Amino acid sequence: MYDVIIIGTGPAGITAGIYTARKKLKTLILSRDLSDQVKESWIIENYPGFPKISGQELINKLFEHLKNYEVDVRLNKEVMEIKREDRSTGFKVFVQGGEILKAKSLIIASGKIPRHLDIPDGVGFIGKGVSYCAVCDAPLYKNKIVAVVGSGNAGLEAIYSWQNMQKKFIF
Repeated sequence: MYDVIIIGTGPAGITAGIYTARKKLKTLILSRDLSDQVKESWIIENYPGFPKISGQELINKLFEHLKNYEVDVRLNKEVMEIKREDRSTGFKVFVQGGEILKAKSLIIASGKIPRHLDIPDGVGFIGKGVSYCAVCDAPLYKNKIVAVVGSGNAGLEAIYSWQNMQKKFIF
């Protein structure tokens, strides 16, 4: 039985692991991989303490920091289901392969993985005109004509971010 199971190894999951370990809570972090989204970021220029760092470098530094604490980290573990029967028994986390883990508390910090544009070499243009974070990257496209591809909250947030940078839009 763990005090806390954290799902995800991005900045939020690793930070949660550091904080729980500092409080001497028995902690397990589960993830399919060592951070999906941040690891793929071409360059990060808005993370405090690092004026410019690649996503892979940042996640490596965070993971090295985590190693200073007693945290059980299991990569290549996909969570299939979570159940909470009642407050007294905590959570059951069902992992691919049939393993069942138990915890008093659960932190879900699984992040997100953006869907890439289905265009020839779309992934090759990331950081070279194609962006997946309007809030982060809007300043890079100041006074440029941009196209926002997507809808829902993410599309609206992108439009708002670029609108604040006085951009022209193609709809």
